[in-house]
Amino acid sequence: MEVEAVRILIVDDSAFMRRVLSKLLETEPGFEIVGTASDGREALKLVGELHPDVMTLDIQMPNLNGLQTLEELAKRPRTERPPVLLCSSLTKQGSHEALDGLRLGAADFILKDSVKAAGADGSFREELVRKIRAIGRRRATATGGAGGGDAALKPLARVDPKDAATTLDTIASKTWRTVLIGSSTGGPPVLDTIITAIPADTQISYVIAQHMPELFTRSLAERLDRRASVPVEFVDSDRPLMPGRVYVGVGGRHIRLSGLSGERLQITDKPAEAPYKPSVDELLKSGATARAEQVLGVVLTGMGSDGAEGGAALAARGGTIIAQDEASSVVFGMPRAVLANGSAKLGLSPERIGELFNAIRGGGAALAGGVAERRRSCA
Repeated sequence: MEVEAVRILIVDDSAFMRRVLSKLLETEPGFEIVGTASDGREALKLVGELHPDVMTLDIQMPNLNGLQTLEELAKRPRTERPPVLLCSSLTKQGSHEALDGLRLGAADFILKDSVKAAGADGSFREELVRKIRAIGRRRATATGGAGGGDAALKPLARVDPKDAATTLDTIASKTWRTVLIGSSTGGPPVLDTIITAIPADTQISYVIAQHMPELFTRSLAERLDRRASVPVEFVDSDRPLMPGRVYVGVGGRHIRLSGLSGERLQITDKPAEAPYKPSVDELLKSGATARAEQVLGVVLTGMGSDGAEGGAALAARGGTIIAQDEASSVVFGMPRAVLANGSAKLGLSPERIGELFNAIRGGGAALAGGVAERRRSCA
């Protein structure tokens, strides 16, 4: 069966960027450029007329900028707003704007600064195509389309709700030392939901590997630190792992547990050949050698399968893995991978993961009615 083309709307106030993006995408099999716009107002009009599957959106534009456009899109029914790929700049302001855009509903972002690579090694084009395919697939699934190839994936085994509830309460009742979180496309808003749910009196350490450039991971850590009840630190060098803190690993390098019992954090370039830096696989594998039975791994939304190998290693040593559920994932690649190989026991919504993070403070409490009871007892 022939898969329908991903219909793309390109929005940028730069005629040069509109030409470049159109040229890069129009020859890609399975892609169709259905229109271009120079500002947000024109884009909103064309979304209603053309019904694109994906929209690339510049942030800095006249009349109606990218963030304002996202705010307007959010007012429309979900089926009438396409997934958005933001075009950002590699600057401090650009990193904050991109994170704002993700919070407002954008699916992912790409750095405009690397467009020069399009005529050189093709890395920009490769990343652009990969991200559009991933979020376009999500759009097709949400609207009942072919899914851009998802139909070829083996369906996941259905988890009985009673079994899921039992598993969740077992996780909540255990004593945890460290929580390792892997996140990619669509992850920052989810991190905001689950990290802000951590209570101030927790004695658990949380370590995050988020697929983002260094400047963006630094901005992410700063933003989470302002909103969370516990300190959130940006980690770009080795340091002790302290209880009651959240650590965000620097983009472009790996973060892992080190020491005899995982009492330190290590920042390293190795393995250099890893497809993602930081690597979720590397983070989870490090948990397998550090009192694994007290390590909880969490794999959030993201394309690809980063986390599957590490999740299997951690689970084999007695660690526990949970994943974000399909309904709430911008891209279900990474969560699907750990569920498919049996590493993860169940998939949860961000809100449910947040409830779990709230419940496991000080050794945990049952989630079946236990979260509200715990909050009352601590009031």
